[in-house]
Amino acid sequence: MRKVHPEIAAFLGIPIILLLKRMNSKIVEKRDVEQVTGLDVLGIIPNLNMFDSTQEQGVKNRDIFFRRKDSRQKLKSRKNELIIKNDIKSQVSESYRDIRRNLSFFSRGRRLKSIAVTSSTAGEGKSVILVNLALSMSQKGKKVIIVDADLRKPMQHQFFEISNFTGLSDILRERINFTDGLKETGIDGLQLITAGKKPTHPLTLLNSNSMKEVLIKAEKQADLVLIDTPPIGLVRDAAILTDKVDGTILVTASRETSNHFLKNAYNNLNKYHANILGVILNKYKHQQ
Repeated sequence: MRKVHPEIAAFLGIPIILLLKRMNSKIVEKRDVEQVTGLDVLGIIPNLNMFDSTQEQGVKNRDIFFRRKDSRQKLKSRKNELIIKNDIKSQVSESYRDIRRNLSFFSRGRRLKSIAVTSSTAGEGKSVILVNLALSMSQKGKKVIIVDADLRKPMQHQFFEISNFTGLSDILRERINFTDGLKETGIDGLQLITAGKKPTHPLTLLNSNSMKEVLIKAEKQADLVLIDTPPIGLVRDAAILTDKVDGTILVTASRETSNHFLKNAYNNLNKYHANILGVILNKYKHQQ
């Protein structure tokens, strides 16, 4: 085989190196999101250290466990992450109010009754963003229902210290009815349908007519239904829900999510003709 001159090989390798570098670059600021996706940025949530000294009580709350005979259904509290409730005057709380206002603006006059929230990969903060957005809406006098459709790794029950023994998966399998699955959170105007027992085939359940019926019933009882879904970059669950909701919000994490992952999430949603309302940039450090 004929050898390639080292300088020529290096020259040919430059485009590949640049491509890999671009793919591995992290999303940092609002302009990065706009360049990668072309979408509106609905809001920016500052990075929040949940375990700083000013939140000692919150740390204690995270250590609360509620045990039953079935160890799989151990309930861990995350109620200290309800920033809108615990620190209404904070900068983070104001960021959520900005998102609430921007949602109204970017909806362009269309009334949104159901919104799915997803991310490109795990750990970007979609669940905590959804619950605080729901709290912000309820504080404005809206009646809100949260549906935890992340049947693989549910989180919403932990924010309210509510049992997840039954929930959405049980409604979809007709083991309980809609009314029995709708739970009070202890906050006026805010109800929750937890994920319920982990099913063998979550995608099949979410793609069923029963799921459509659940959302229709929820929309009749609430001003807004917020649906927590798994990351779009990992599984198809969020994608197949796009035709059942009025819009979808994509969450990304500053300095954590790569351009490639965000672009892939955007492309996956477009593939299913999702009405993408915009992106929320989470974990942003103002002095970066």
